[in-house]
Amino acid sequence: MLKRYLSILTIFSMILMLTACSDSDDDSPKPTVLQITSEVNTLPVGLTTPLNADLFYDDGSTINHVTAVWESMNPEIATVDPITGVVTGISKGQAIIQATYIGLVEEVTATITDATLTSLTLRPGSFNIPLGQSGQFEVEGGYSDGSIHDLTGNSDINWNSSVEGIISFDDKGVITALSEGVTAVTASLGNVKSSGSNTINATRAVLINFSISPDIISKPKGLTQQFTATGYYSDNTEKDITNQISWKSETPNIVTSLGNGVFKGIVIDEGQISATFNDMISSDNKPVFTVTRALLTSFEIEAPNSQPLGKSIQFKAIAGFSSDEKYDVSANDQVFWQSSDPAIATVTSSGVVRGISEGQVTISALTTFAGARNSKTITIKPKEIESIVIKAGSKSQIITPGYSKDMKVVGVYTDGSIEQDIEKNEELTWDIQFRLGGSFFDSILITDSEDMPNLTINADDQLNFYNFGDKSRSVSAIIEASYNGLTDPFVMQLSNREILNIPFNSQELEFSGPISIYQAEWLGFDQLTDSSSDTRHVSQMNYYQASDYCNLVNYNGHQDWRLPSLEQLKQLYKIDPDNWNISGEPYWTSTLEGEQPYVLSLSSDSNGNLRDPDSNNTLTACVRER
Repeated sequence: MLKRYLSILTIFSMILMLTACSDSDDDSPKPTVLQITSEVNTLPVGLTTPLNADLFYDDGSTINHVTAVWESMNPEIATVDPITGVVTGISKGQAIIQATYIGLVEEVTATITDATLTSLTLRPGSFNIPLGQSGQFEVEGGYSDGSIHDLTGNSDINWNSSVEGIISFDDKGVITALSEGVTAVTASLGNVKSSGSNTINATRAVLINFSISPDIISKPKGLTQQFTATGYYSDNTEKDITNQISWKSETPNIVTSLGNGVFKGIVIDEGQISATFNDMISSDNKPVFTVTRALLTSFEIEAPNSQPLGKSIQFKAIAGFSSDEKYDVSANDQVFWQSSDPAIATVTSSGVVRGISEGQVTISALTTFAGARNSKTITIKPKEIESIVIKAGSKSQIITPGYSKDMKVVGVYTDGSIEQDIEKNEELTWDIQFRLGGSFFDSILITDSEDMPNLTINADDQLNFYNFGDKSRSVSAIIEASYNGLTDPFVMQLSNREILNIPFNSQELEFSGPISIYQAEWLGFDQLTDSSSDTRHVSQMNYYQASDYCNLVNYNGHQDWRLPSLEQLKQLYKIDPDNWNISGEPYWTSTLEGEQPYVLSLSSDSNGNLRDPDSNNTLTACVRER
């Protein structure tokens, strides 16, 4: 029994010795100090500041920003997020903030003041943001106690852009460029507004990346391959940038560059292609062009049996190889085209054939691939009408009730000559559709006959616009002419207001207006204000937009419109026409005093007032002399 007890005692002693040895051999550094760091220790009520905890070891090493557990000892004065360590000032006073990590505890004092915000400063003064990308002003807040605090990203700040539609803000003040242009930016927090001049210039989208296609290709020796480059831009658009790329063969003894992304295999082997845009490298790295050994087994020409005079048609030379693959080699430098009679038809080096005169001609193609040759005999026929065009003036015109016009249609022949008076041919037909809405692509087709405007084209091909109908809508008329399977659409915007004819001195003036927001959008104007006081969607715009609109607009086939002078607009004030007085809102005039134009309200203003030309809450009417 004693022997067994001694054995157990011996084993226990050995375990103790091993443990002691193990402890004495542990030289790993031990954590000794937890230290709190802060950007600021004093902050006004309502502001936040992040705290961080750093861990120090007995060997002098450090781990920054460990995940400590945070607690405020005075939550009525300052709170702290237990995970992130962000302190928020609640009331004036001092609060003890405590951090705990692996048994180590550290404290810091946060002083909360009742200082009030007195100023906001945005930095930098201005900067550029490419379309689709984002940027942010740094915001500094000045307080009544003389302190300055970083308010960047504060969600309580309200942001404003002087021009709508150019940029957008998120709740942290991050700015995203939406459309090209320059806009002034201001920030406000409570009753305090940023001072100084801060602008954003939203510039055209920038290239973010590009890819090359194909990335792997195999072709017989002597054939060419067109590589293409697709650019991906900051506004999420894509564009073919093949001709903007710097192309290079990394193996010029195997694959040679012919320019603009075209490469030719000259030695049977594997070649590599590289592409760069300025200093940017393709995301596809280096495409592989494998040049293979294959024998030509067929050589054919694909072409029609006839073509009309003056028309150009691409003939195709198709080469078949022993690899069971066929390739279009029409433009290959080892394929040579020839016309038996260039006076009847010509052919380019890439196989484009154009009829010169009526008759028969043979087009031949010869290739140095095994000396193959083939030909195609075709007939050049008389010229044919290949398209028709409605000749009704500008394709961006607006017409008003009472408008009438003879519709002209011409035919364009394959040789470029013109056939007049197609509209007199009995085979010509007309079709009219009406679409509801300002934008053609976003508009809705009107199918109910009761809702359609009264616009017709009679048997003499005369267009007549009698009346509009519902004056609160915007309608486009899509007029399509059809002739022998050929069509041409012509779109007109229908105005819901008649042109006013008013005597003025020894002249007669024509007034168009008030301009609807749909009519302005029709001519490509944007960043407009839709009059909230009128259900007819009357457009409000600044002086420069109004002037440009009148200079560009085509009403009833006339393009000599302009903004009326103050004296001319007073004639409208005298007669007070129906549907022109939009809740007393004023109209722009072309009369200036210094750099400020006059405006005139048709309901309450007989003399006019000066207005800031950048003001966008003003109506527009246009005038012309008859």
